[in-house]
Amino acid sequence: MKLIDASPYPHSIYILRSALESEGIACTLNNENLSQLSGEVPVTSCYVEIYVADEFEEKAFVIRDRLRGSEPGSVPLWTCQSCQEEIEEQYDICWNCEAVKP
Repeated sequence: MKLIDASPYPHSIYILRSALESEGIACTLNNENLSQLSGEVPVTSCYVEIYVADEFEEKAFVIRDRLRGSEPGSVPLWTCQSCQEEIEEQYDICWNCEAVKP
């Protein structure tokens, strides 16, 4: 079994589980009920974890990344006119040369 994701927000793991299962990938969740121990144990120990069989690891990561919006080209970019650096759309100033977005 391979760990695909872990989160303090169970709903995000449940959404991922649904997406994986809709693609025919069986998964296992761990730590679903540990939120009640938060404060008693390290917080990361309470994260809900999702695992898939080894043979589905690559496909599961692709699905996870698609849900996160991190597929290549999924973040709109603008090109700085001063230094030609590619900047994510949400930023109005170039991180490299501090030129303002056109």
